[in-house]
Amino acid sequence: MLIHAMKSSFVKELYRSLTDPRSVDKYFMFYGGCKPRTNESAIPEVIDTVEYENSVKRDTMFYNYILPSDVSLMIPRYNWTSDTVYQQYEDDVDLLNGKKFYVMLLEDDELRVYMCLSNNSGTASTYPPTGTSTQEIETTDGYVWKFMYSLTEPMEKFVTENFIPLVEINSVSFSDERALALNVKLDSVAGFIEKLTIDSTSPVYTDLVNSSLQGTHTVSTSNELTFTMLLKSDMATSNNYYNNNYIVYFDSGKIGTVKTYTISGNTATIELCEIYPSTDTENGLINTGDIVSILPKVNIVGNGYGAVVVPIFENNRLVDFNILDGGSNYNYANAYLMSGDDISVSVVIPPDGGYGFDLINQFKPKHLMIKKEFKYSQIPSGSEKFFANGAVMRQYGIAKNIKTSEEFVVPNDYQSFSMTLVVDQNAVIQSDDYYLNDVLDFNINNLINNSSHIIGADTFSSAKIDDIGIDPNNSKLINLTLSEVKGEFENATFNISGDISSGERMLFIKRTTDTNNISNNISIISSPKSVYGLTQSFNPINLPINIRTSAIQKIRVGRTGSTVLDSTIVPVGSYLYREATETTDAASAFVLSMETETVAGANSTNYIYVLPEKGSFSVSNVLKCVKDPFASEIELYNATCAGNAGVTINLSQTATNYDDIEVNKYSGNVLYIENIEQIEMSTNTIFTTRILLGF
Repeated sequence: MLIHAMKSSFVKELYRSLTDPRSVDKYFMFYGGCKPRTNESAIPEVIDTVEYENSVKRDTMFYNYILPSDVSLMIPRYNWTSDTVYQQYEDDVDLLNGKKFYVMLLEDDELRVYMCLSNNSGTASTYPPTGTSTQEIETTDGYVWKFMYSLTEPMEKFVTENFIPLVEINSVSFSDERALALNVKLDSVAGFIEKLTIDSTSPVYTDLVNSSLQGTHTVSTSNELTFTMLLKSDMATSNNYYNNNYIVYFDSGKIGTVKTYTISGNTATIELCEIYPSTDTENGLINTGDIVSILPKVNIVGNGYGAVVVPIFENNRLVDFNILDGGSNYNYANAYLMSGDDISVSVVIPPDGGYGFDLINQFKPKHLMIKKEFKYSQIPSGSEKFFANGAVMRQYGIAKNIKTSEEFVVPNDYQSFSMTLVVDQNAVIQSDDYYLNDVLDFNINNLINNSSHIIGADTFSSAKIDDIGIDPNNSKLINLTLSEVKGEFENATFNISGDISSGERMLFIKRTTDTNNISNNISIISSPKSVYGLTQSFNPINLPINIRTSAIQKIRVGRTGSTVLDSTIVPVGSYLYREATETTDAASAFVLSMETETVAGANSTNYIYVLPEKGSFSVSNVLKCVKDPFASEIELYNATCAGNAGVTINLSQTATNYDDIEVNKYSGNVLYIENIEQIEMSTNTIFTTRILLGF
């Protein structure tokens, strides 16, 4: 059986592959389907065959690199709604099978997610949770909630009617709403018991519980772990009636296990084994005047430690528990009042690490969304012109590891920029090699070199360090020149590693504008080899979306005859075709769009944008306009096209390539295909794709 954890693991691994710049796999949105359909109103089905995949690659026009900011893990959406009974968290319930155990609501212009810890014995929720406290949030209707996270503004684009994005807390510092979820994570306690539930109706404990000793007596005298109290006339009992199966609960919040219980007249003297908490007060461990309750001891047996629980009785019937300390490190536990007691009590164990510690493990997302925007302004310079001239798109999808003529990086204008770091001269590294107490002895080349990378811990950005230098006017300033920039760097938290794969020499650094007071910007050391650093300043850059075309070419053609060379002669969706000769193979190119004719009438010329299919054209080649250059019989596109009725097309100028990097569109793997109604491209085209993948 494929359980939730396995499905979530598949999604998480794909998410890592899509968002981690260290991943060897690169993913792209592709856009194509430029060939006309026989019936444009009928959307064809996707066929999962090699032939169909190759036809998709053949018709692809653009590749759009998928950035980390285009991807999000997704969980089902449950809006908080009044008069709804929500599922409380229980470790023995399959919460991920459609149970509404968390809610999303809008508060203070933020979309916030809360987890239900208690539904007040199955009653309807009538008051929404509020606030971002790291503690439990109890509402007027008796519900207990736990704040989990708020959506950042960039993540709101992923919200749909049925799904919401899941925030990943993967850094030690955030400058946006993720800082709230980070607080929850840092305050979480692994194996902390927050709830015990009574699985069956509690019996009436006539002998076990004495209601006359619950909040009816006060401490008369005290000395360390021993105290006395004056009993009422009907409360005299035998010595040792209460033993270490009982506790004494004081209204001051302290609790202790009974060691001995003796009576002399109407005075009871009680000695405790220990007391919790053991902090001294002005009057000692036990305060005179404290109100006393003697109750059966709740025994917590498990692999953790430190849980302290007080039972709550009404009319000698167990109704609830007061958890003074949830302890820690419990993965399993049982609870009982006394040996042989037949009441069933369940100890609810929180998710690994505690509530909010690991949101991915806690919510186990089984869906992932890729949302990408494609628009005119992103097209490489030059080739964008054909957008305005009739190019049509009928298909998009996801491709992986397409090959290019050189490594796929951002355009040259954005390949390199400088960043300045501030050395924290108070940082000390635990190493035999060097220390940083004296910045003058600091050799930066011992720490980072031009094989190091800087990695954005919260955006999965990365860049290679090309050059390192110390500012001649300020020895605390380190100038880095970076290349192979991937992702976005604005408002990011970075760590520097000497080896991008092993993560050695890792250091978290924060961007700051306070260059005069370094003490306000202490770095968080995350590794014994971490040594320095705070970002002093750098100029945020807006990286372009990495659009690459499928080797689009612009060719100039002329014609003979009296007919104007326009789209009726060479329609979009046809092929220009040069027949084979004794010395050359046939050549062909797919027609994407056409500019307006440069010279009207006879001997007119025009510019046509094409996707080369096979071979290349030469000046003075005679071309035909055909339906399919690879058919067994070459057929003209229609009766009025070139090659018929005396119309002849001659290539009058060699092709101009409109992409510095040539894409081998038959390389890589097609992972996802979506056929859509045709969209005619224009300078105003903005095409947003939203793909939800799930297991």
